[in-house]
Amino acid sequence: ILPQYLEPRSYTVQYIEKTFPLSRANREMLQKAEYDIQVWCILLDDKVPFRMHWPLHSDMQINGIPVRVVSRQATQPLGANGRDDGLMLTQFLKEGPNKIVLSRSDSRAFCLGVRIAKRRSLEEVLNLVPKEQDGEKFDDALSRVRRCVGGGTEADNADSDSDIEVVADSVSVNLRCPMTGSRIKVAGRFKPCVHMGCFDLEAFVELNQRSRKWQCPICLKNYSLENLIIDPYFNRITSLIKSCGDDISEIDVKPDGSWRAKGGAELKDLMQWHLPDGTLCMSTGTGPKPNMGVVK
Repeated sequence: ILPQYLEPRSYTVQYIEKTFPLSRANREMLQKAEYDIQVWCILLDDKVPFRMHWPLHSDMQINGIPVRVVSRQATQPLGANGRDDGLMLTQFLKEGPNKIVLSRSDSRAFCLGVRIAKRRSLEEVLNLVPKEQDGEKFDDALSRVRRCVGGGTEADNADSDSDIEVVADSVSVNLRCPMTGSRIKVAGRFKPCVHMGCFDLEAFVELNQRSRKWQCPICLKNYSLENLIIDPYFNRITSLIKSCGDDISEIDVKPDGSWRAKGGAELKDLMQWHLPDGTLCMSTGTGPKPNMGVVK
């Protein structure tokens, strides 16, 4: 509704005043509990992407009514792990023209806007994540695992699982979610991440409701919801062991991507080596074949 560029200025108070319309159709839409009018603000060239960020000393009025902008102190800068909120304005608005006035004392450049926001349930957000076959090709996921387990160039490994990137017959990989400590049910990841570590998709989205951070819990890089996918390699593995006890949470992985579960005898075939796609490896023994004649 209202994108507005706030020019960089010296540390003097700057005022911006804008009017935006609210139609009858939009007003009727706002009667539904899941809709709201939100004013947002971002810092241009913010070192932390994909977050709201309000100027220092921000004060706002909506149709002449003072509204508190941020919960932090007016003089306190927003840290790297901080997140500001967008303000919900519906209760202050009327059908027709509405006036918003923002004052600030901050020399940086910002962009301010007003939008209609819809609250989404956990299930609705999870449905926005691409299906396993649509998010990433299995071969791409397998290539990442082979690089991380089998080793690679220093440039390739700059942001990957350096603690396991050694050439070895096999390495042990933990399938527990780094946030909950429970075994991963659906293996989630951010597509740009180069490490092979994953997290539990549903647990991550649920915790995000409070943290408001689309931040990888492994490499701590910030992304957006559009980057969230299901890891096709590890999700096949977690699907195969989902009926096992929660204490079964580690696998051995070879440099070619083949794997086996680690645990007791109750795992049966899962303790045998599997091809990357989850099929059981066939024995390659070349010993003498048994006599298949009829036993008399």
